[in-house]
Amino acid sequence: MQKRGLIFGIMILGAIIIGALLWGGYYIFNNKLDKYFIMNEEKEGLNVSDEIIIEISPKNDCSVSSDCVPASCCHATSCTNKENAPICDKTSCTQECVPGTLDCGQASCECINDKCEVILNGDGER
Repeated sequence: MQKRGLIFGIMILGAIIIGALLWGGYYIFNNKLDKYFIMNEEKEGLNVSDEIIIEISPKNDCSVSSDCVPASCCHATSCTNKENAPICDKTSCTQECVPGTLDCGQASCECINDKCEVILNGDGER
């Protein structure tokens, strides 16, 4: 008799757990759908497109090559002007020469057509 009661109790507990998981999943899914529809309504109301917009601004402007510096503290792959240079005072970087970066003199920052550009040293323009 005790064995039958134990099995019945386990079945009830299992049903409760399954019910809780189903209810929780429904609640989470429904909540995400609500957020999705709210976001889409906001986009439609603001005429926001799903396109990725790349901002082209004077952040990269220069007049001479000395205006240009690496755009990140470690293993930089792009250049910016000094006004927008990152603050790297408390940054520690690995001492490796990562390929395709400005590390170890592989490339340099130069002002070309009034924009800071990466120039590969010895291999031409990047």
